[in-house]
Amino acid sequence: MCVAVVLPASLGHELAACCIGDGVRAYIALQYLGRVSYGDTVLIMDAATPFGSLAVQLAHTWGAKVSVVYVA
Repeated sequence: MCVAVVLPASLGHELAACCIGDGVRAYIALQYLGRVSYGDTVLIMDAATPFGSLAVQLAHTWGAKVSVVYVA
């Protein structure tokens, strides 16, 4: 899966690169460890973190039903 996006002018390269680690972790957790696919139900704990937010977006994009939990 390869996705390219336009970097907003207000966002520097350093800040944009910060989210790559969480994105890779979310992708590996859902795709390789969880084998999430269309129609699956996924529970994402701590969905308000950068990792959780990306995991929610990925699971939703792949057609999974997403439930989230956030503990303050």
